[in-house]
Amino acid sequence: MVFHKKKVNFNSNKFLQGVHEHTPPQISQGKTEAPVYSLPVATGFSARLFQPKQTKYKVNTMKPFKYVSIFVLISTSLIAQNINVSGNAFLDEQSDHSVIKVKLLAISPSAITDSTYTNSDGSYSNAIAIGIYNIEFSKEGYISHSLSNFFFSSDTTLTDVTLQYGTVVEIAGTISGTLTNEHVYRVVGDLTVPDTSSLIINPGVKMMFAGNYNLFCYGQITAIGTEQDSIYFTSAQPSPAPGNWG
Repeated sequence: MVFHKKKVNFNSNKFLQGVHEHTPPQISQGKTEAPVYSLPVATGFSARLFQPKQTKYKVNTMKPFKYVSIFVLISTSLIAQNINVSGNAFLDEQSDHSVIKVKLLAISPSAITDSTYTNSDGSYSNAIAIGIYNIEFSKEGYISHSLSNFFFSSDTTLTDVTLQYGTVVEIAGTISGTLTNEHVYRVVGDLTVPDTSSLIINPGVKMMFAGNYNLFCYGQITAIGTEQDSIYFTSAQPSPAPGNWG
C-alpha cells in the first residue's frame, strides 16, 4: 500500500469496520475474479485490497452421474429379469415321479443354462433368464425326452411329459436281429444289414441318427408300427432339421 503526501493515523479496527465488499466473486468462462474492497473516503485516500485468488465455487457434478445411474439401473433390470417356467414330468407306470432332471440348455446369448428336479407329484418350477432354450427331461433307467428351440419371454407352463422305461444304446456297423422298444437306439455310424441277414424293428422303436449316417439293407428289414406305437427314424441333434442324417 502506498501513501502520498499525507500522514494518516491508521486504526486497524476502524479500518476493518469501514471496509465493505463491492461485488461478490464472478465466474466468467472458467475464471474467478477476487473480491474488491474499498476504503471509506473519510480516511483521506482510497485503496484497492485484493484477497488471494481462490476457487470456492461449487460445480454440480452429480447431475450427469444421476442420469447415468438411472440408465444403468434400467438396463440391469431388463437384463436380469427372470421369468418362471413350470410343468409336470412323470415316470411311466410309477406313483413317485421325483428327481426327474429338467435341464434348460441356453441357445440364445441372453439365455443362461439352468436345471431343476421334479417333486414326488411330478411338478417342477424354475426361474430363468429370458431367451431361447432346449429342454431335456432325464432320469437314469428311463428314456430321455427333449423339447427344442423354446423362446421364453414370460411365465410359461409346458405340456406334460412322460418318460418311458428303457436305456439308450449306441449302434453302428453290421446289424441284424431284433430291435425292441425297451431302448432308444442312437446311431453313431453307418448301419448295414448283410445280404444273408434280416433285421426286425418292433413297434415303438426310436432310432436317432447322431450324424449324416445311412441304413444300408442288402438282406431283409421288417418294420411294422402301429397307430399307437409308431417307429421313429429321426435326428439325435438337440434341434432336429432336414439333412441331419442319411
